[in-house]
Amino acid sequence: MEDLNLIAKIKTLENIKPNQKWVISTKANILGQGLSYQPSFISAIGHILFQYKLAIAGLMLVCLTGGTYVASQTALPGQPLYSVKLASEKGIAMLTGKNQEPLANLQLAARRLAELNLVSQKNLTQDVPAAVAEFTATKAAAHKQVLDLAEKDPANAAKIVKSVGSQIQQIDATERQVFADLGVNAGSASSTDSNSDSSDKAIVELLLGDSQKAALTSTQQQDLAYAQGLFNAGNYEGALEFYLNSSLSQ
Repeated sequence: MEDLNLIAKIKTLENIKPNQKWVISTKANILGQGLSYQPSFISAIGHILFQYKLAIAGLMLVCLTGGTYVASQTALPGQPLYSVKLASEKGIAMLTGKNQEPLANLQLAARRLAELNLVSQKNLTQDVPAAVAEFTATKAAAHKQVLDLAEKDPANAAKIVKSVGSQIQQIDATERQVFADLGVNAGSASSTDSNSDSSDKAIVELLLGDSQKAALTSTQQQDLAYAQGLFNAGNYEGALEFYLNSSLSQ
């Protein structure tokens, strides 16, 4: 009997409805917490400690590898620590900022050329191919970065290329000298890298196109015609070098 009475009372609960104001208030509180979640003090402290551990781990890594880094700076192509040297240099170049990165990479190309010269002076014949390959690849990458930066800012493209023109000229002049000492034609060695060749072509096209839009003096018109002739002959590196040394670069 008591069981029947209990069942009857439970059934009456089905007709009970919650207060609508309470429903709306509770729903708003729940949704509000979901949208404006604030981390607890404990979780915030945990995040800070995690970041601190990462910083300490990075510092320990630097300390542990510091000796290796210093030793790698004198390494030459073909030597065990040379890859460490390349990785550290590329990492530093990436931290210079996008606008300065092309110049930083041109400086790396100059270092690769200096290494090639040193390999030649020390008569490390077995390391010459690796040094040549490293230089041509670094030079091609530097030229491509100059082009990429110029293409992203068409209005200042010629200005961007001219801003690193002196570095390009210096590398090209030193390259000819070093390759001559090796008995190798610098132009033919560089042209073995198709990426370098295509980058030079694109850079010269950009410069020639910019000059064609400008009001030129008679001397500049003659220089433009000569640079265009070198370009049409497929001598893109020669055309770039001439342009940067001519009245057109002023």
